[in-house]
Amino acid sequence: MMNMLHLLCFVFVPITSVLGQEIPVLNNEDADIRPLDKLNTNFRECNLSIMPNGKELYFMSTRKKPFNSSFGDGDIYKAIYKDSAWLAPEYVTQINTANGEDEPSVSYDGEKIYFQSWLNYWESSGGPYYEAEIANGKLKNIKGLGGGINQFFRKHYRINRRYATDGMAVSPNGKLFIVACGPDYNGNMDLYFSIKKKGVWTFLKPLGVSTSGDERSVYIAADNKTIYFSSDGYGGFGKLDILKTKWNGINTGEPVNIGKPFNTSKNDMGFVISGRGEAAYFIRDLDIYYADLNKTQASLKPEPSVLVFGKISLNDQPDQKTVRIMSKGILMGETSSDEYGRYSMTIPANFSNAEVFVDGNEVYYQPQKIASNSNLYEELRIDFVAYHKPQVEKDTIAVPSSETDHLNTTIYFEFDQFDIPLDEFFKLKSLLQSINQSSVIYIVGHTDHIGTNQYNLDLSKKRAIAVQNYIAEFTGLNKNQFITRFNGERNVLNTGVKPEDRSINRRVSVKVMNH
Repeated sequence: MMNMLHLLCFVFVPITSVLGQEIPVLNNEDADIRPLDKLNTNFRECNLSIMPNGKELYFMSTRKKPFNSSFGDGDIYKAIYKDSAWLAPEYVTQINTANGEDEPSVSYDGEKIYFQSWLNYWESSGGPYYEAEIANGKLKNIKGLGGGINQFFRKHYRINRRYATDGMAVSPNGKLFIVACGPDYNGNMDLYFSIKKKGVWTFLKPLGVSTSGDERSVYIAADNKTIYFSSDGYGGFGKLDILKTKWNGINTGEPVNIGKPFNTSKNDMGFVISGRGEAAYFIRDLDIYYADLNKTQASLKPEPSVLVFGKISLNDQPDQKTVRIMSKGILMGETSSDEYGRYSMTIPANFSNAEVFVDGNEVYYQPQKIASNSNLYEELRIDFVAYHKPQVEKDTIAVPSSETDHLNTTIYFEFDQFDIPLDEFFKLKSLLQSINQSSVIYIVGHTDHIGTNQYNLDLSKKRAIAVQNYIAEFTGLNKNQFITRFNGERNVLNTGVKPEDRSINRRVSVKVMNH
C-alpha cells in the first residue's frame, strides 16, 4: 500500500507483460473454483491471510465502514468459518484507523496478527509493519516490527520521497517476512525478505524469484517453506499469474506456475491455502474466490507437516529457552522461545516417535513424547512449566553511566570468546532503535589481561567485528559508517586476577553518533 494513500489495492491497467523465462506449469484443472459472495462486495477485496487450520480468513477491503456511510479508506476485516459456512466479515476495530490498514498476516495459533499501517508516526514507531497479540478476539500490545524492516522502509522512503507495497506475509513460525514493494505503486514491484534473528528482523534483501517484471501478493504456507506469489515476469496465461516456490533457509528455488483454473487472462493473485491443503482462497480482479483442492495434485500443496508449539514458563513467568525435537538420535527441529515464552517449529509429518525437550536442568523441564501417524497437517501443543528457588545475586561492579546512555552501550563477553552472548543481544536490540541511515557507529574492542598482547589484540578485533556485523545486518549500514578500533588489553578496568574481577574487561563499547 502506498503511504498516505490514495490507492489501496493495485488497479491494474492493460499493459504488455514482461515475458521472462518459461517455467513448469502444473495441471490442476480438477479444482472446483467459485467466488465467495458472502465475503465480496462491489468494492475491492484483496491481500488475504488464512490461519493454518483454515477457520479464520483476514483480508483488506475498501467497503464502507460499518459506523458511517463514507467510502472506505482500506481496512482489515476478519471472517470466521463455522457450521460449514463463512460468517459475515467483522471490521477489526483495534487495528483500523483513518490512515488505511492493509496486508494482514496471522500467526499459526491465531494469537498474533501482523499488518501494515502508514501512521503519521510510522518511522518512529517501528513501522510501517506492526504486530499485535490477539486475546479473546481483542488486540493488545500493538508494536512496530522495527529492526531492519523499519530501517529499510525509512531509507527507501527518504530516497524516493515515497514508497509503496502490495502484499506481505510472515511465516507461521514468525521467522520469515516477505513483502512486495517498490518506489511507485503503479510501477513494477519486487519481493524482499527479512529473517528474525535473536528477536530482531534483519535488513530486507531481494528474494531470488524477483524479475524485471512485476511481483505482488505473497503468502507463506503452514510448512514455513512453500511460498505462493504473483508475477508477470515468467510468461504465463495473461496478466499476473500465481506461482509457487520453496524457501531453502537462505533464499528461494525456481518457481512453477500453478496452472489452470487458478491462472487466467485476468489478474490472479493473493493465493492462500489451509495447512491440510484441502482448500485455497485467492483474488481474481479484486474479488475473493474459493477453491476445493481435494482432487488437485500434491505438487500444488505445501509439504505434509506437523506444527509443534507451546509456552515455556519458569516460576509462572515466560522463559526464553532453546527447544529441540529428537527422534531416534536425529535432530528434527530446533528453535527458541520468544520474550513471551512462546515457541513453535514445523517438522515433517508421519513419524512414529519423537521427544520434545528444553535445554537446561531436566528437573525443571520434563521431556515430552509426540507422534504423527498421518500425512496431513497436524498441530501439537506442548507446554513446559517449571519452578525453582531464585539464586542470590552476586555483587557486580557498576558500569559508568557514559556507557549506559541510550546512544551508548557495552557488550560483555565470556572468557576467550568472541561470540555475542545471548543475554547481551537485548542491549544491541535496544540500541538499534537509536540508529538511522545517517548514523556513524564507533566501536572499540577490549579483553582482559590474561594471555599475550598479540593474542588479546586479535581477540578484541574479533569481538568488535562481531558487534559491527550484527549492527550492519539489522540496519543496512555500510562499512564506511563504522569506526572500529581494537585495544586488546590496553584499557583494563579492573586488574584483579579473579574471574569475576576480570569479567568487566572483556567488552566492546558501542557509541552511536547521529547527525
